Amino acid sequence: MTLPIFVITLPDLTARRAPLLAALDRMDLSYELHFGVDGRKGIPPERESQVDRAGIRANVGRDMADAEIACGLSH
Repeated sequence: MTLPIFVITLPDLTARRAPLLAALDRMDLSYELHFGVDGRKGIPPERESQVDRAGIRANVGRDMADAEIACGLSH
């Protein structure tokens, strides 16, 4: 049984993912790239409705950085 390999990455991080993809290619393993939400410049407006900032504050006890929220949206 072959399990699927999903690589979650950001479009502009080609150098960061290159060693991983090269290793997967050497092992002849197929994979799918999935581009996540980039929160480095804030949450994209079309995704903001998916974020419950008050709920985060209540559950985590603090505000989360946009990059943390984007990671959650991506996974």
